[in-house]
Amino acid sequence: KAAGTTCVHLIKTFLVPVAFTYHNTFHRQRLMLLSTVKWKQGFKELKKNKMQKLVFLAMVLLQSGFIFSQQTISLTQQERDAIVYMREEEKLARDVYDSMFVKWGGNPFGNIRYSEQVHMDRMKTLITTYQLQDPVNQTGDVHGKFVSRLMQQYYNDLAAFGSQSFTAALKVGAKIEELDIADLEARIQQAQQQDIINSFGFLKMASHNHLRAFVRRLKMEGVSYEPVILSKAAFNKIIDSENRKGGCGKCN
Repeated sequence: KAAGTTCVHLIKTFLVPVAFTYHNTFHRQRLMLLSTVKWKQGFKELKKNKMQKLVFLAMVLLQSGFIFSQQTISLTQQERDAIVYMREEEKLARDVYDSMFVKWGGNPFGNIRYSEQVHMDRMKTLITTYQLQDPVNQTGDVHGKFVSRLMQQYYNDLAAFGSQSFTAALKVGAKIEELDIADLEARIQQAQQQDIINSFGFLKMASHNHLRAFVRRLKMEGVSYEPVILSKAAFNKIIDSENRKGGCGKCN
């Protein structure tokens, strides 16, 4: 009995506290381990969310910066006037060629009139980019109607002259392309923004192609065309050059 009492005493005095201490220590370590794992997971999640927020913020800032830079680009008055002017001048060409195609049929009017619509759209892009007032919208894009009095007079005179004969219509086409080239050259010299210069350059290249097409067709009709706007030297240089892609795939 004394031995049994001694064993119980030993268990209570030494083994139970040791076991309890071991259990508590293990439990604390387990909790610490779980806490560490959760903390790491939480940190990773926080880091992930933080990166997502940073990426999103960067995208917003970049987009805002882009829009802001687009809106704050200051065009000269000459550039503004040039874009609006060329928008209507390309409409002049399209509308006259439409009228000549209806009157006489055939090419080069049939093909080039579509090319002029592309050029109008190119100017529309600049108008939208720089938030300018579109003269074509002001007239509802009605055939033969223009905001500019000069363009309206051009249309009236050229359409009337071109209605006299097919040869007269071809001469009208050549004159319009000469006019385009001269106006574009002057406005390229005035422009500062590269996208405006590039767009005007594209239109000028196309007008070179168109002028060659009209002059060739006049030659087929037995008419030797002489320039009425460009210098003889500038005209000959254009006529003697090869067509370039981008202006009119099929002008003839």
